[in-house]
Amino acid sequence: MCRGIRRCTELGDRPEMWSRTSPLPPPGWFVDENLKFAEVLRVGARGDVRRSREMLMQVRGEEMREWYIDHGQNSGVFRNRHYRVVVGRTITALRGAPPSSMVDAVYRRDRYRCRYCGLRLFPIEVLRAYECTIGTDVFAATAKNASHGAALVFRATYDHVDPLSCGGRHVPENIVTGCYSCNFGKGSYTLTQLGLDDPRAQPLPSGDWDGLVSLLPEFRNRSTDPNVLRTGGL
Repeated sequence: MCRGIRRCTELGDRPEMWSRTSPLPPPGWFVDENLKFAEVLRVGARGDVRRSREMLMQVRGEEMREWYIDHGQNSGVFRNRHYRVVVGRTITALRGAPPSSMVDAVYRRDRYRCRYCGLRLFPIEVLRAYECTIGTDVFAATAKNASHGAALVFRATYDHVDPLSCGGRHVPENIVTGCYSCNFGKGSYTLTQLGLDDPRAQPLPSGDWDGLVSLLPEFRNRSTDPNVLRTGGL
């Protein structure tokens, strides 16, 4: 556990070895767990609830949760402690959230991948649809009540590359898709404060990964929850 100590054991104490693309790249085994979790969702969308529950138990949820809580969400604090870069803050910082239509467009543009660490991600409507299908006793989608680590580390969110507190705007050019670990690790720091390269300078992700939004019609057809039937889980 790295909270309350001077250095993160996962990040290490050699800044020259720190990633320039992600506040803290996830462990390599996250990739295999991501593939397993995607198959869990596919089986659930087909209606095989018992099998999906069994498969979900094989995904290393508790280990992922612990990594996120102890390391991922705190990485920016340790990086900034090293770089000690001070930036001015905007007194009249923009508040609120960007329109959901803009966020959805950003997710599609970025192929539902974290622009920092590259993880494949799942939007909240897919996770909520699965929750309604599988039952909240084994899977809750929201971070506050998340019952499985996959709902934390694989959930898509958005990041303002130039923080709102430093004058960043709610525009697609300033917003990228992020995983929870990279998003909360970066926090309201600037790239310079964390020693990171600009993710927008890298080529857009390629491939056909769609965050499994293509499963939403199947989930809707099997769900009795009116929210899922009406909005796909939003």
